[in-house]
Amino acid sequence: EEDLKAEHAKELQRLKDEEAERQRKHEADVARQKAEREEAEAKRRDEHEKELLRLKEEAEQKQRQYEADMVAKKHQLQVELDREKAAKEKEEALRQAAHEKELEELKIADAVKEREYQAEMARQKAAREEAEAKKKAEHEKAMEAQRIEHEQQQAREKKQAE
Repeated sequence: EEDLKAEHAKELQRLKDEEAERQRKHEADVARQKAEREEAEAKRRDEHEKELLRLKEEAEQKQRQYEADMVAKKHQLQVELDREKAAKEKEEALRQAAHEKELEELKIADAVKEREYQAEMARQKAAREEAEAKKKAEHEKAMEAQRIEHEQQQAREKKQAE
């Protein structure tokens, strides 16, 4: 009877040990699955944030390019207007010069050359401003890319630290 009790106690202990082992494996599986879900969610969020940053940068770059194009177009139109104005003034001046003395004709021709020179100076200024605007837009894009890379590096370091 004592042997039977001892054997029964052993069998009961073995069953308890098996149940505890099953419970431990189950809890480990649950914890592993939870960790996998959390990691997948974090990865999805990171990808989403990267896409949002990319779209934002793309929109900002398009806006900067649009603004630079508008500045260039405005300057180009002004140069064309200045040239047309100079051409009209030249035409009128030549009509008047036909009725004036030779000295007046020379003065008018000098005035026309000065207006053309000013128009050329305005065109060159417009070209310089357009180049500066484009250079500024490229610099801003490079700084933004550097900032994004820095943030991504910090995120990777933080993830590795965890």
